[in-house]
Order: sequence, then C-alpha cells, then structure tokens
Amino acid sequence: MSLIPIVTEQQRRAMEQLLREQYQVEPPEIVALAGLRLVEVARALLGDTIAGRMIVLLAGSGTTGASGLVAARHLHEQGATVRVVLATKPQALSELATQEYARLRAVGLSVWGLSLSQEEMDEQEPIAWMEADLIVDALLSLEVSADPQGETADLIRLINSTRRPILALDAPSGLGGDEGLIYSPCISASATLALAAPGHGLIEGWPVVGQLWVGDMGVPSVLYETLGIATDDLFHGQSVVCLGPARELRRTI
Repeated sequence: MSLIPIVTEQQRRAMEQLLREQYQVEPPEIVALAGLRLVEVARALLGDTIAGRMIVLLAGSGTTGASGLVAARHLHEQGATVRVVLATKPQALSELATQEYARLRAVGLSVWGLSLSQEEMDEQEPIAWMEADLIVDALLSLEVSADPQGETADLIRLINSTRRPILALDAPSGLGGDEGLIYSPCISASATLALAAPGHGLIEGWPVVGQLWVGDMGVPSVLYETLGIATDDLFHGQSVVCLGPARELRRTI
C-alpha cells in the first residue's frame, strides 16, 4: 500500500489556503469537486447502479452541506430517487450552500427538514427512511468541537436508528478534532469519504468511520511536501480510493 498522508486539521486549513493563494483554486471549485467525489463513492457502494436507487442526503449549513447538495443534484440527474433533508432553514445556509441549494431547486428537487415551516412540510411526501438504499451524511465536518444540537442532533439519532448504510462526507457528523473525539450523538457510518487526505481524527475515531475512502482533490504533490506531509502517489490515476476499514488502518499507521 502507498504511504498514506494523514493530516492534522491545521495542515488541512493550510492546504486550503495554499490552494487558493498559489493555485487559484477557489472554494466553489472545491465544493463542486467534493460533490463529484461523493457521487463516485456512492456509486461504488451501490454496485455501480444509481438509476432507480433511493438515496436520502442530509445537508448542513456549511461547506460540507454545500458539497452534499452538489452530489444530490448529480445523483438526481443520473436517475436516483433523491430526498434532500436540510438541518436548518434555507435562509440560514452559508453563501456556498445557498448557491447550491438554488441549483438543486432549479432541477426540480425539493427538500425536507425539521426546520421548515408546517406549510412547507405539508407540501412534501414523508421520507421512507427504512427503504433508503443509502443515506448520505453531509451535516458536519471534522472541525466540530462539541455535542451536536437541535435539528442536527435529531437527524443523527434518526438516521442511526434506521440501520441503513450510511456514507459520511469528511467525517461522521459528531466526530471531531485530531483526537477523534466521538461526541453525542454521532453518526455511525458504514463508509466515510475524506478529501485529499484523511485526517488524524478519522483514524483515532475509527469505531464510527467504517470503510475509509479518499477522494483526489487535485492537490499537487509539492504542496504535501511544503506542509511536511509524507506521501506516495496515493491515487495512481484513480479519483477515489478505498483504504479499507479505519480500524485496520489505525493498527498499521
């Protein structure tokens, strides 16, 4: 196996800053690419068959949620039955998430959410949670530092109770920091997609991570070297790579 680059949250933030300053890679490009990588892993988990499958995607208000909304749009366009669940009111979304929310609505996808008004909820069909082929967690990132609250906590408890396969983006919501602290509640994921390189928290928090995937975000190898991150060519021409169960990786890294 190639030498896997494990990054701290500080290194991750520095990487994003260098991508903007030296390579002119702006946040909307990162969000768009992350969404595409999420689609690729979802396809792999579903046996390369998207059309006709039911996918429930939960999106938070920030960058992770924005990437999830990108994925929802592409999955819909590829023939999946996609139900999007917001953990906040649409007007509380970040600028990036608001843009992706508008694109989502433009292709005819509606949303469901505990924060929507009763009138808005009455317009939506109930979600058949137990019939989902895959649930995608795009609620929170690895930067969380406290127990999830409110609608986000309610949704975490809800999808854990379904016992359906769960794919988490960046980190299972409720897992935080380089120490991999498992807050309460926390998503228990079947698989987790890290972007560019897995964080220390995903290795330390292995009980809730499941199969660990990494998506190629086009980070030049020299940038890894600049940040002091040891790595080989992890992707070998592939856009997403499955590294295996996080619990096994913790024993070998």
